[in-house]
Amino acid sequence: MNISEFFRITPNNIVQCVNYIVTLKTLKSVKFLDEGFDNPDNFDLTLEYFLDEEEVNGFKTNYVDKHKLLSVQNVEELDNPYKWAEGIVLRTDDPYTELAEIVKYGSKEAYEASLPEYTDEFMLDVDVRVAMLEMGITE
Repeated sequence: MNISEFFRITPNNIVQCVNYIVTLKTLKSVKFLDEGFDNPDNFDLTLEYFLDEEEVNGFKTNYVDKHKLLSVQNVEELDNPYKWAEGIVLRTDDPYTELAEIVKYGSKEAYEASLPEYTDEFMLDVDVRVAMLEMGITE
């Protein structure tokens, strides 16, 4: 599975984690309606990705149930190993390259610690502590 399939990016560049995969059967032609979904030569399988159970149910009732050529084969809840990345705001125009970099950190805390503003804040704190030590201030 490609790493990008574990995520969805909102229009304002916020990472959302995919938690469900729906395997969908799509009949190749209306002439197969009489035979149904029993013959594997009559349909194609496609995967759809969803954030939560509510989205899955909405997809079923608002889309699949209204089309004769569609049927849900399987609904699988993912054990998404990247749930910790939920809510991270992306900073570049290339979200999937940035996601690949973020995932390398292994945790949200490690990623946030690598950000320039965190590093600047840490260095400022270190500078203040060193200055206080040089002046003999211990509190």
